[in-house]
Amino acid sequence: VDHRIMDVQTSYTDIIRFGAAAGAGTFEDGAVKYLRITNLDASNYVTLRITQSDSEYFVKLSPEDHFLLGDNLMDAHEDGDTALGTAESLANIDIISAKANSAVCQIEYFVASVD
Repeated sequence: VDHRIMDVQTSYTDIIRFGAAAGAGTFEDGAVKYLRITNLDASNYVTLRITQSDSEYFVKLSPEDHFLLGDNLMDAHEDGDTALGTAESLANIDIISAKANSAVCQIEYFVASVD
């Protein structure tokens, strides 16, 4: 289990990484069983950027909102990139980054993994 409360600035900061082996701030691919990120700020939102080698998607965390994952697989399609109904090609997330919208915000993350 890894738990941390940290400040997020108004530019993207990497908060969690995934890779072939666990290391400082890096969780092993396939080992994460539960991940929660919470925006602790009462008035400002935080944007999460979830990145994989050639794809990314964004999530808005409203004040005191949560983002949950059960593993670290994702796929994202851009408008015009592929036709609707194209089969997903799930791959490991590489990095989760966070950015505050207008003022420094605190976030909390909690990661449970088997390693």
